[in-house]
Amino acid sequence: TLEKRIQTALYLMDHEKWDFFQLHVMETDRINHFLWEYWDNQDETYAPRFLQFYNRIDEFLGEVADRIDQDCELVILSDHGEELYDRGDYSSGHGHLNLYSELTRIPLVMRLPGVLPA
Repeated sequence: TLEKRIQTALYLMDHEKWDFFQLHVMETDRINHFLWEYWDNQDETYAPRFLQFYNRIDEFLGEVADRIDQDCELVILSDHGEELYDRGDYSSGHGHLNLYSELTRIPLVMRLPGVLPA
């Protein structure tokens, strides 16, 4: 589950000395690939859970940023963008390669001390 992944990541961050730490949170991909229609249709049961989910991801990213030294680089990115039904599809083409800008504009956040201001 997301909470177990978060607990494990924070535990490892707190108990190991790292030169490089990478974490892949697959749940952000899965919720959009398989459940986006519930958000898009504002399903009474599941739509509020989208906001809860992304609020928890946001809190977790804040916890990560707070735990690492301020002189450490922090990079947050996605593996692809999302169409969100812009071209008749809810995700990244469902196995079909396309290079629409919705998919190639990949979210990226960086904190690079001494290079890029926070």
